[in-house]
Amino acid sequence: MRNFKRILAVLLVVGLMIGLNEGLMYLLYPYTYTRADMHHIITEEYDDLLVGSSHGKCGLDPQAMAEVTGRKTLNVCQGGQYPVDSCHLVMEAARHQKIKRVIYELDPGYWVTEPNQSADYVTFYQEMPWSTVKLSYFADKMMKADFRTVLFPWYFYRNQIKRIPEFVHQKQSDVYKNYGIEPFASEVQTYREDGFIARHPLPSDRQQEDVPHLWQFSEPEKDSVEGFEKMVRFCKKEGIQLIVVTTPIPKATYEKYKSHYEAAEQYFTDYLEKLQVPYYCYLNTQESDIPQDLEEFADYDGHMYEEAAGRFSRIFAENMK
Repeated sequence: MRNFKRILAVLLVVGLMIGLNEGLMYLLYPYTYTRADMHHIITEEYDDLLVGSSHGKCGLDPQAMAEVTGRKTLNVCQGGQYPVDSCHLVMEAARHQKIKRVIYELDPGYWVTEPNQSADYVTFYQEMPWSTVKLSYFADKMMKADFRTVLFPWYFYRNQIKRIPEFVHQKQSDVYKNYGIEPFASEVQTYREDGFIARHPLPSDRQQEDVPHLWQFSEPEKDSVEGFEKMVRFCKKEGIQLIVVTTPIPKATYEKYKSHYEAAEQYFTDYLEKLQVPYYCYLNTQESDIPQDLEEFADYDGHMYEEAAGRFSRIFAENMK
């Protein structure tokens, strides 16, 4: 009898902790476009899936590409998305759709840095439904994380207590329940249902010369290599065409860090050739009409404005043909 009471007490404490955690998630965890992206991965029909970093989010326009390819494309790139994340997004998408092609946007800087365990670290894992893919994601990434990242995602938003009424009102709205995209529009950007973020010019753009993540003349992070090669194997197994692209950056940035970019291009050209994966690199392209002027980018790092992204996406789509 005594043991039963002890077990019951433990279960009550665990239940209380779970309930408290879920309550804090509801109060503090905001509505992000990651939730909308995951909803589109599961529910939309598409032929091509775009994965990668924020350069891909702002630089690969599905509508512009479709004008050339005639194929419906979904963009689920995101800042803070490393190869291990891209791999599991592809795996999750393949659970719901018959994907023809995956286009991975490769930012060399992401291959030589460890993921920062900030709010971006857990976003896709948090929104992904339970399945064997999520268990694989947990084993490949979350097992290596700070336990607070995994168990208490609201922890990253603990300083947003003043916004609790806003978050609660938002989660009670039809926009949230229907995965609406209206909350993600601002003077800086427009978020589209195909996952593309169209950047709008502002007078404050490029006032500070930010330093991009640079290739460091070394072997890439082990986790990045393992995550990418797992994606390569999965695509081959499923009969999905895999293409890799590195999007343009401002000419001024390329010239300033030329040795880093040259080394990165050489490394990935050789590496992807060995894996027999087509690679399109636009870091130092000689093609006309490819965006390279600083005024076509929102920053020195290489996030394109909407018009430049559309122009580049059409050229890239033509080159893939």
